[in-house]
Amino acid sequence: YFCDEFHVVPFVSDVEKYIRAMEQIEFDVFVPWLDEEHILFATNDVPFKDRVLTSAPASILISTDKIQTYNFCKEHNIEIAEKVQAAPAFVRKRFSRGSKFAFVVKDQQSLDELDDREYLKQRMLSGQEYTVDILCDMNGEFVYAVPRKRIEAINVSTTSQIDMDDDIINYCRNVVEFLPFKGCINIQVFKNDEGDRKSTRLN
Repeated sequence: YFCDEFHVVPFVSDVEKYIRAMEQIEFDVFVPWLDEEHILFATNDVPFKDRVLTSAPASILISTDKIQTYNFCKEHNIEIAEKVQAAPAFVRKRFSRGSKFAFVVKDQQSLDELDDREYLKQRMLSGQEYTVDILCDMNGEFVYAVPRKRIEAINVSTTSQIDMDDDIINYCRNVVEFLPFKGCINIQVFKNDEGDRKSTRLN
């Protein structure tokens, strides 16, 4: 409905070629999809930046860095899976997206070999995993969220079921109140039962 053209541009890792190609396109608004694009716009002034829908640099740089995300959540009392140094552990590469560079480490030696400056090592969580699609307005205010149960995934969720779970929606609302975004984002969470208390946590 909104898009009437399709363009192929160089990958954003080649910044000069990427910017040069984008400058040749007469677009009204560009919504970046890749983390690498958001990071580029958060850390550089580009000629067409006023036509790019992205969030405040601080929000981008915190949310695209798994270690900074963890530290931010701890600072603001947002529930998140705790760091661990003992196997088994769920491990994420510091800069990664989807399920790429996310894996379970079951033996202690392999865990010890991973550099804490490059990997976030967290307690394993059990329960239902959700991908939550969220819309924020141009002031960074929460508009709505649609939680999707992850049924199947190949790096990203490929089959899911909508579940308008109030606990998850309120959890995500709390996150974006502290870390404001513009436009569409998504957050991955686990919901599990711990005794009599339901817990929603970021991992």
